[in-house]
Amino acid sequence: MQILGKIWKEGKLWVIECPTLDASTQGSSKKEALAMMVDLVQTMVNDDQYDVSICAVGKEGFSMTFKNPTPIIATIISRSKSSSRLFETAISAASGLSIIMKKIEVSEISIEDALAELSDIAAVWENNCEEFVPFKKTKQYSDI
Repeated sequence: MQILGKIWKEGKLWVIECPTLDASTQGSSKKEALAMMVDLVQTMVNDDQYDVSICAVGKEGFSMTFKNPTPIIATIISRSKSSSRLFETAISAASGLSIIMKKIEVSEISIEDALAELSDIAAVWENNCEEFVPFKKTKQYSDI
């Protein structure tokens, strides 16, 4: 299995991006950026011994191949499902909000009932999206 990506110089750093994995990293040299992508892939599959071959292709490309593609395929599928679920949740929340706003517009619902329904939507959103939040805001970060 082969995965392709882009690598380019941005200021003093080399940026490397792999759209298939929705992943990017950087290094102070092209060689270091390629090594960082290997490390990132090994981290994604949770195996620091995972056999990844990487090489630059042309001026701004790279290619990765895998001795055993199963772990990386599983990672791609897992990440795709997570993104899809987040999108579905966002669409559901937007649809729910749209319905509530329409009900308010035609006076089918009181403001109090609308707020209760919005609260329910917010709770569902929070429960479904918790794993997508990189960190939770705590008191020590409240001023950021």
